[in-house]
Amino acid sequence: LESRGYKVLLTHDGVNQPDEDDIMKQADEVGLEYDKSRFTKNKLFYAYERTIWSNVLYRQHAYDAFISLHVNYVKNASVTGYHVYYCTENDCTAKSKVLATKMTEALKTSYPKKTVKLIPKNYADAYQVTKYSIMPSILLEMGFASNAGEAADLMNEEWRKEYVKAIS
Repeated sequence: LESRGYKVLLTHDGVNQPDEDDIMKQADEVGLEYDKSRFTKNKLFYAYERTIWSNVLYRQHAYDAFISLHVNYVKNASVTGYHVYYCTENDCTAKSKVLATKMTEALKTSYPKKTVKLIPKNYADAYQVTKYSIMPSILLEMGFASNAGEAADLMNEEWRKEYVKAIS
């Protein structure tokens, strides 16, 4: 993404993440409203904490969007595809919808044989990373770890590089 001119910041790598107290301190410093009672204080970087952290970074660095990358898992191992979610009822809905639509179109173009779904979610049902984001945001399910073929793709570095090209 950076080689294409995007300014990118990885909010966490699954192992390293900011301390919850530090997130709240920085959120206070940038005047961000949030619900302190939603912080778990258990050192697991849950969706609410990740979203508040991304909002802090947005206030500090003025990023254009928040793209939350995920891998799906369901009991039915035959299910495949890519899902793009956005919240239909927050201050960034219009821009989030544009981002989600463009992401869906890019995936359909790059992977015409795959099922690619654009899934709008109302506020009550939206994922926290899209519901509480103060910038345009989407949640991208990059495939199903429960499907052997997609799991193999997700573990393949070359496939991941191609996927990043498609979504950038």
